[in-house]
Amino acid sequence: MRRVKYSLALLFALFLVGLLPLVAFAANPHFISASASGPNSAGNLTVSFKESGLGDNALIYYVASADGSAVYACINEGNKHP
Repeated sequence: MRRVKYSLALLFALFLVGLLPLVAFAANPHFISASASGPNSAGNLTVSFKESGLGDNALIYYVASADGSAVYACINEGNKHP
């Protein structure tokens, strides 16, 4: 009976030791910084960011989108709007 108790205790300890690497290498993705600038002369918006904690994630997809509007007017040399 004593040998069974030691065997179960040893098995449980090995199980816990086996779980430690899973906890140690768990991914925790998060952004450290993010910024956007533009539009530039070509009308492009530039998005920059730094991310950390990706772990073993091999495929990560990012989507950046923006909405914009502008008001145009024709101003002549006399600074008048015809």
